[in-house]
Amino acid sequence: MQQKPVVSAVISALSENQTNEARKAGALFARSELEADEAFEVFARAVGEAPVYAVYEQARIEWVSSYTTTKPHTKGNTADKAFGRFVGRLREKYPLDIQKPVSDNPAARKKAAEREAKRAGILEAHEGIDTSELRSRLAKAFSTLASNPDSKVAEAAVKNLKAVIRERTKGESAALKADLTAKRTEIRGLLSGCDDIERLDAVIEILSPENNVSIQ
Repeated sequence: MQQKPVVSAVISALSENQTNEARKAGALFARSELEADEAFEVFARAVGEAPVYAVYEQARIEWVSSYTTTKPHTKGNTADKAFGRFVGRLREKYPLDIQKPVSDNPAARKKAAEREAKRAGILEAHEGIDTSELRSRLAKAFSTLASNPDSKVAEAAVKNLKAVIRERTKGESAALKADLTAKRTEIRGLLSGCDDIERLDAVIEILSPENNVSIQ
């Protein structure tokens, strides 16, 4: 059985220029991820945890304007879609509930009140049910949808159960995200003060998604 080449053999097969280019690519990608993390933090500080409509909307406009200035060939609503992805990743990464606030328009406020009332009703309907049981019901609802994609009952069950479970585990997720934020900030500080290429290469290797390293 032919053995896979060891890492050192693969590296030695590269020319000096190829080696430098491969390392440059890794460093560039790592920096892009670090800069993305910084962008999330900067925007979160700019708007705060629960921004009012005017603050959020003005911040969005400034973000989109800066995006299109940096990427002048951006066309159509590409920048708006990019902002949507940005805010989505921001919510995933940090324990902040940054969302577009309801405008002062009476119709918009009425719809928001109706959505909140519906959300409260769903939570109340599942109040006496253990979370583990809710997860079991969610699995069954997914199974029903898999065999019958047109089932409106199963579709509604999936939506409601996911909402209740998400609400119950929000505190746990927030605590985990807070810990991750602190660790990432600490790592960025260490990276900015490190000028040892070999140690930086080791960090890149450890953090690489393709690396299945086990930390003892």
